[in-house]
Amino acid sequence: MKRLNILLWACLLCVVPIVTVLGGEDCPTVVSEAIQMTGEACSATSRNEACYGYTLIDASPQTSVDEFTFEQIGDRTEVDTIGTLRLSPLELESGSWGVALLRLQANLPANNNANVTLVAFGDVAFDNAVENAVDLPVSVAVNSFVNVRRLPNAQAGAVGVLSPGQTVTAVERLADTSWLRVETPELSEPGWVLASLLEGEGDLSMLRVAEPTQPGYRPMQAFYFQSSSDAPACDEMPQDGLLIQTPEGVGEIRLWINEVKIDMGSTVYFQAQAGHNLTVMTLEGHATVEVDGVTSTAVAGSQLTVPLNEDLHPIGPPSQPVAYDLLALRGLPLGLLDRAVTPHSPLTPEEIQVAIETWSGSENGNSTGSGSIPGGSDTCCGDPASSGADPNADCPGSSCDPCPGSSCSQGNKDGNNGQGDGSGTGGGNSNGGGNGNAGGNGNGNGNGGGGS
Repeated sequence: MKRLNILLWACLLCVVPIVTVLGGEDCPTVVSEAIQMTGEACSATSRNEACYGYTLIDASPQTSVDEFTFEQIGDRTEVDTIGTLRLSPLELESGSWGVALLRLQANLPANNNANVTLVAFGDVAFDNAVENAVDLPVSVAVNSFVNVRRLPNAQAGAVGVLSPGQTVTAVERLADTSWLRVETPELSEPGWVLASLLEGEGDLSMLRVAEPTQPGYRPMQAFYFQSSSDAPACDEMPQDGLLIQTPEGVGEIRLWINEVKIDMGSTVYFQAQAGHNLTVMTLEGHATVEVDGVTSTAVAGSQLTVPLNEDLHPIGPPSQPVAYDLLALRGLPLGLLDRAVTPHSPLTPEEIQVAIETWSGSENGNSTGSGSIPGGSDTCCGDPASSGADPNADCPGSSCDPCPGSSCSQGNKDGNNGQGDGSGTGGGNSNGGGNGNAGGNGNGNGNGGGGS
């Protein structure tokens, strides 16, 4: 009997350590395993997809989505099917720490294969602000080139030009269906076209209704985000938050986070607490933040904040940038990003000012944007009998060649992916930098876009 008791105790001693390891791992081990498994499980994540990186994540679909699965490590789903994501804080007893990886198109053209990478970790929550919606194919119905405009009126700047018979995707409409918002592979953002110049077989009433001044969002390009303010449990663990990295060589991308407009060409670390602040920490590159027309730029090595109410809406302008604390960047899962980055050392106030002035100087003076038909007309070079045609209107570059001198080339071929909307006869210097170097004869001032 005594021998049997000794054997039983020996067995218990063997089992107890195993139970302890499985049921209560230490903080560095959980964080390391979560990052490693996310990298392995989510390496094949495609454009506009979200990947379940590490447990636990609670996800719910949009109301219009019938089939939805996002329950275990490695699950992937289209981001436009997601309604909400809730990631788990660190739980040592269960060994859980939520990690999700997303890749978005944002305002990159469809014919550019690069993606914006988002890595969320810890106690964070997402609410998708872009409704899942129907889209329909439509074609140019007139024998003329047709403007795609930034706003649904004939005086708005153009973001592109469509050819006679060209097929595009209609994604939204005005309430009276007089204008349709369309997408093409070349556009860096959706634009508006007079509905009378288009034709299609689908029911246009099925398209989502948009307000005239409402931006055109691509899947999950706008979302609400919040994170816990709890201190990390160990040095190897980052504070709960969100990393966003833009792809190399595409210039700026645009996101709306908590209704704050953010243009960035960089790697940025975000935190947000309801009733407190949205914090924007720029590890490399720059991030320009805008609230109600007031902007502030955080260059690499600095951070800024935007005050938020309890509903995560901005209630004041962005602050001026200040140096960040390197300790706040400790443990960030930078290895999950598509390209390697080393956080910039914190800048002094003088260095921040010099960096902003240098960056601003490189952004100004070079226009970008797509070709446009001047004169306020939405067609050109067409049969005078064609619907909406203006026989006196010039094509971009004052020629009936649809892209003379590459004047129809997209503005985001410039170095900084500016969002200018100059026209074929316009002044050009329209809110974007870089050197598009498209030729054309559009009389634009500036160095990017030619006839753009």
